Amino acid sequence: MKNWERWTDEDVRKLKEYVDVGLSNYEIADIMGKTYGIINNAMNRYGIKRDRMVAERMRCPSGEDSPNWKGGKTASRERCRINRREYSKEYYENNREKYYAKRDVSRAIKAGSLKKQPCEVCERLENVEAHHDDYSKPLEVRWLCPLHHKGLHVKLRQREVECV
Repeated sequence: MKNWERWTDEDVRKLKEYVDVGLSNYEIADIMGKTYGIINNAMNRYGIKRDRMVAERMRCPSGEDSPNWKGGKTASRERCRINRREYSKEYYENNREKYYAKRDVSRAIKAGSLKKQPCEVCERLENVEAHHDDYSKPLEVRWLCPLHHKGLHVKLRQREVECV
């Protein structure tokens, strides 16, 4: 039977039987050799409804019944969040001057006392970033697009390596 043909009484009966057993539309589609959408449309067209309890169970699987179950790895996700928080705190403590310079630029832009300029290299206007040559002068910045900003930092790192 082609997907666009009308369903036979036998196919509709099988569909209803699979739904009553509690199979998901995806499982029914696999068994009947159709797509999820065709199964869903046929259920609507022929008025086939799921038992409320079965529908609830299928809608909200949790724990090991969930298709997204990863073996209980939520604890590691919590550890990552805590580690990220600790890293942020440590970064702030080790780079206060940098943090304050970035904050001051952001505040000045919002206040309107500092305007974003085009990239110094390519004259691009969108997504420009402020680069500080000296964090003790927070509002003295060079405006660079992300590509040229990254390139500048690569050059600066290479110079540091050569000096060492």
